[in-house]
Amino acid sequence: MKRIETESFTGILWSGNQPFTLDIMQDLWVIGAAEFAFYKLGDKYERFARDIYDFEKNLPMYDELLPVKLKALERSGSDSVFSFQISVPEPKYYLDPASGRVMCSQIKTIKNSIRGKYGPKIEHSASDALLHISDRQAEVEHTIGVLGKYSECRSYQHPQSMQLKTALNNYGRPHR
Repeated sequence: MKRIETESFTGILWSGNQPFTLDIMQDLWVIGAAEFAFYKLGDKYERFARDIYDFEKNLPMYDELLPVKLKALERSGSDSVFSFQISVPEPKYYLDPASGRVMCSQIKTIKNSIRGKYGPKIEHSASDALLHISDRQAEVEHTIGVLGKYSECRSYQHPQSMQLKTALNNYGRPHR
C-alpha cells in the first residue's frame, strides 16, 4: 500500500466580516481547510498585514506591491481575519518564473479558484486582498509565527461562528 504524503498550509481570509466570508469558508472547507480561527485585530490590522507580507520582502517587486495590497485591505473596511489550515495530499512544487520562488501548484490553483470566483463580487478586491495562503513550508512557518504573535486577538466569538459551524456541519465534504 502506497503511503500518501500530506502537507499542511496556512491561510488568511482577510476580511472576516464581509458579505461572502461564509461562502468562501465553505468552499475552502470542502477542499480540505480546517481549524478556522477568528482574529479581531482592531487597530493592529495593518501591522498584522505587514507582518504577514514581511516574508516576501526580498522579492523584486515587494516595495511596489506592498502598498497596493495594504490599500486594498484598507478599502475593505475590515479589522478582522480568519486563519485556516488546508491539507494537500501529495503536494507538487514548481519554480514560479515571475518570482523565482518554489511554490505548491495545488495551493496556487486553490488561490486562483477562490479569487476568480469571489474577487469580481467584492468591490474592494485586489488579488491578495481576498485571501493569502502560504505556498511553501518556510512561509507556513512564518505565517504560524505571526498568528502566534497576535494570539491575544484570537477569538471564538465571531458574529457568524454558530452560523458557520452549522453550515459546515450541514454542508458535508465530498468523499475522496
